[in-house]
Amino acid sequence: MVLAHSRMLFAAYYRQFRRFEAKCFLADAFHYLNGTAKTCLIDNTSVVLAAGSCANAQISSEMAGFARGYGVTFAAHRINHPERKGRVERPFHYLENNLLAGSTFSSLDDLNASASDWCNQMANDKVKRSIEMFPKSAYLMEKPFLLALPKVCPLVYESLFRVADTTGYVHVKRNRYSVPDRLEGKRLEVHHYFNELKVYFRSEFVATHQICEKRDQRIAAGGVSGAESSMGLQLRRLCFAVVIRFSTPTSTKRSRACLGVVFMRWNAYYTLCAPIPRTFFTEL
Repeated sequence: MVLAHSRMLFAAYYRQFRRFEAKCFLADAFHYLNGTAKTCLIDNTSVVLAAGSCANAQISSEMAGFARGYGVTFAAHRINHPERKGRVERPFHYLENNLLAGSTFSSLDDLNASASDWCNQMANDKVKRSIEMFPKSAYLMEKPFLLALPKVCPLVYESLFRVADTTGYVHVKRNRYSVPDRLEGKRLEVHHYFNELKVYFRSEFVATHQICEKRDQRIAAGGVSGAESSMGLQLRRLCFAVVIRFSTPTSTKRSRACLGVVFMRWNAYYTLCAPIPRTFFTEL
């Protein structure tokens, strides 16, 4: 995001960019700039627009509702209008050839921390030829014309509903997060923030976890409790496939029940991280 007058720049990176990430980015940018402009000029992207383009663009209800919380309105610029896009497109080249060139980062958080430092110490602390002054100095003149942040800013999260499995975990984006045992089989509401997960049962707060960047992890109350091994994943998927393949109308009730017991036993052994005995299948 770039302020039109002062050229103050804010940059952040995401693994994917949907409307949820767009709202996270805008909220962080508004707080970084300590204010917002009345109009936010955007590209003709489907992330923000529901239909149309340019003057006929229709802003999605989700993004329009978010913008109203800050008193901002979105406007899509004319297609093939480089004079408008240059202020934003040029920083992409600057980032790729200055911040990212020759650099390595341990995680997405590390990358975004470096991007924030780069904005403060490099991009916004260097004389811009177009305005012939530092962006930080020009920002002081622009700041009185920005809208103040609301006293209560809109929270940005995805609301998901999950049923806790028999091992006391909820599944979110290929990871499993623990919840109290008393909630096994219960329908829970999960608030998925950018870096945090909060779980509620009938409006009661029951658990919170930091979002794990890796996949196929089990996150307990004290942190990551372990990764699912490749062998475990394959056998787990195989059990699913067997149950689905043979749980047909022509299969007998006994065979379906036995397959269900097999899967439940495997699930219990997997949860406890115990070795699978040779009698696991044969004792049936």
